[in-house]
Amino acid sequence: MGYKAILTVVTLTVAATGGVNATDIAKSAPGGLKDAPYVEVPWNWAGAYYGATIGYGSGGSKASVTANANDEHGVDTNDPDGVLLGGTIGYNYQIAPTWLIGAEADFSWLGLQGDQGKAVFDGHYWTGGWDGLFTLRGRLGYTMGRTLIYGTAGYAALHTNETISGNNTNESSFGTDWRSGWVVGGGVEHFLTERLSVKAEYLHAGFEDLTGATGFPGNYSATQNYKLESDLDLVRIGLNYKL
Repeated sequence: MGYKAILTVVTLTVAATGGVNATDIAKSAPGGLKDAPYVEVPWNWAGAYYGATIGYGSGGSKASVTANANDEHGVDTNDPDGVLLGGTIGYNYQIAPTWLIGAEADFSWLGLQGDQGKAVFDGHYWTGGWDGLFTLRGRLGYTMGRTLIYGTAGYAALHTNETISGNNTNESSFGTDWRSGWVVGGGVEHFLTERLSVKAEYLHAGFEDLTGATGFPGNYSATQNYKLESDLDLVRIGLNYKL
């Protein structure tokens, strides 16, 4: 065998041995790619978003009329209910890998109507319903990857078009106004894609009483007064888009 042939065999043997040793080192060395732990990156909930909601609302309206200087008379209740459609804007801030705080505002058109022409007292009747809702709320939530469970509370305003109709024109009082109140609730939200999420939530709200005068001096010995007390429960689902 010539020296060239011997040199070729030696070269191939060294190369093969080196390749095997390098593979063994890569497999057995601590901290190799094979032994690197899998770390799941927390889902990023932080940032602004906007969306739309649809749902169902049901409430209670307690109407009463005071006859002259007497105590409360003619108390009756009505239960406006119906659908709602709305829009939402908000912002989330992640305060820990699994906790977030945020703020959310929404406006909804309400189609909540009660029994029309319901007698209250002495020829006075309740008619109308509720047609608008605004809320401004804080949110505190716990995240599990793409899923968020949250509680929420804040300010609410209800727009009503309730009327206490008397037995003549001068006795009709129109409760078409915004009424301030509070709201609490909770829900769950889940990201379907990197930016699109779906949510379902429940809210309960209570509102300030709406009061006014009905009747007129001369018709009765004193002005008659009415009072409307209202609360609202709603459930809704929505889609949000993260900016």
